Amino acid sequence: ENFDHPYGAASFTEFWRRWHISLSTWIRDYLYFPLGGSRGGAIRTCANLWICFLLSGLWHGAAWNFVLWGAWNGLFLMCDRLFWLRVSAGWPRLPRVGVTLLLIMAGWAIFRAPNLATLGEILWAMMSPGLAGTFIDVQADQRAAIAIGFTGALIAATGMARALAAAVEACAIGRAAVAAGVVLLGTVAVAKTVTVTFNPFLYFRF
Repeated sequence: ENFDHPYGAASFTEFWRRWHISLSTWIRDYLYFPLGGSRGGAIRTCANLWICFLLSGLWHGAAWNFVLWGAWNGLFLMCDRLFWLRVSAGWPRLPRVGVTLLLIMAGWAIFRAPNLATLGEILWAMMSPGLAGTFIDVQADQRAAIAIGFTGALIAATGMARALAAAVEACAIGRAAVAAGVVLLGTVAVAKTVTVTFNPFLYFRF
């Protein structure tokens, strides 16, 4: 299980224990630990975290946005180590998850933006609900699909997914329905892929 409900994380530290576990484990074992890990005091630990995540950004591509994204994650992991985990320890979990999710989403905007001007527009749009439709115009016939997709994503991002999967697994009809649904979704995905304009695999662009 390479992604363990990362968007339910209550800190950057927890997020990176849940997100892309194979990559984050590799970074820990082959970069963070050889650099000294957390054995050299607070300043050395923070420097090691920054180095690891700057290199993680470069691993995604030789572009400023990936380096900035790595620095963004390194910054908040450093904050976790220095004070945030201690300060927020007494908070209810929901607000901690909300703060973490907001910062993670801002980080994904950095990851995706082609330049600083576009990044500014994206971040401004994220904070300005009145701009809805300015950048992406959602057609009326797409709203139902978006609502269904959002509901599915919400279930998948929480602990409800495991309970639902266990209930389906215990029922033969449920297993058959899921298998048919996967085949249908796979067929639709392939059909969609072959009808859109050329979009090369992400890592072929480097």
